[in-house]
Amino acid sequence: MLTGCAKNNREWTEKEDKFIIDNYPRLIPMRIGEELNRSSQAVQKRRRFLGLQPIKPETSSGKKWSDEEDQVIIDNYKDMSCKELMSLIPNRTRAAIERRRKYLDFIGRLVITGQSSHERRSKEHDVALISHYYFVDHKDLSSFFPKRTKKALRRRAKEVLNLGIDKREQRNYDVDVDFFKEPNILNCYIAGFIAADGCLYNGQNKHVVSIILNAKDGQLLEEFKRHVRFGGDVDYYTTKEDYDRASLVVSGVKQWFNDLDKHFNIGSKKSLTLMPPNLQDENLIKAYIRGLIDGDGWLIPFADYTNNTWVLGLCGTKELLDWVCNLYDEWVPNTYYKKASPHSYKSIYVYTVSGKRSKDIIKNLLSADTPYLPRKWEVAMKHLK
Repeated sequence: MLTGCAKNNREWTEKEDKFIIDNYPRLIPMRIGEELNRSSQAVQKRRRFLGLQPIKPETSSGKKWSDEEDQVIIDNYKDMSCKELMSLIPNRTRAAIERRRKYLDFIGRLVITGQSSHERRSKEHDVALISHYYFVDHKDLSSFFPKRTKKALRRRAKEVLNLGIDKREQRNYDVDVDFFKEPNILNCYIAGFIAADGCLYNGQNKHVVSIILNAKDGQLLEEFKRHVRFGGDVDYYTTKEDYDRASLVVSGVKQWFNDLDKHFNIGSKKSLTLMPPNLQDENLIKAYIRGLIDGDGWLIPFADYTNNTWVLGLCGTKELLDWVCNLYDEWVPNTYYKKASPHSYKSIYVYTVSGKRSKDIIKNLLSADTPYLPRKWEVAMKHLK
């Protein structure tokens, strides 16, 4: 057995190394990882360990798309995912195929002949433009939308999608603008999630709320969408670094900004200034904290559950974590000689509790019936009944 980069501490074998050496120039790391049941990042690290020189993707080397490659996408895009199309188009990454598919859709080659140029712009393209418009420099948008100028994209955003318009009657989708008006279990949880992992942008009165997660957590965004009665879609896409993402972007929600600030002290520049919410009801507070943990916290059960060895952690501002610390002390008094308290780490603060006390706090938080990230809470819900 050989040492080196491995996933889940699984050592690399000589057979795996030989497979990488024999196939790396021909197959991209993602495909090698699929064959070896390894992540693409692990394959990249092992490739460097073996001394293999990196190769640039075909799409970044200036190689143009051929008519044959385009035809494969046109013939199969309805029945096959981009990942499946990789088997038919060698040496093209999934991200490259996705960008090409969007481009072919944008210029009208993937739709029924006879439609107008306005109708050819797919709903998926518009959702992608909404997702990136406020959070990517406009001169960099071309990486997501090939052969479209900044001026053309801005015209599409403003004249067709009404991005930046804050008048309710001009919004091109439905949404419950009064969702955060009166605090309840559900909106307190979502507010906590936004406080930890959301982004608020109100430049030029655009009033945009955005949440971007790993695609595997996209189901939570689908649940948020249903609760706020959002008429748009959760956007799934792959970054240039080949990471799968899910995003929910709601614009033109000035009332949300007012209510989030009034009840939860959440503003557009919250990362280093976030204060505790203006909540008194204990169940609402628990729901808010569960949202914080799902957005920017962690819940780690160790192997031996009988020893009560759990760690419950959270990142945030000092004011917010001091508030959480005091609440934990009220719910489950700290009997240790040294009291746990938030400590600084670079520009943020971190607060963790562990052992039996953390288990009792987790039980207390689970008394609030909220949505949740399964990967964080299901183990606790199973073992801490």
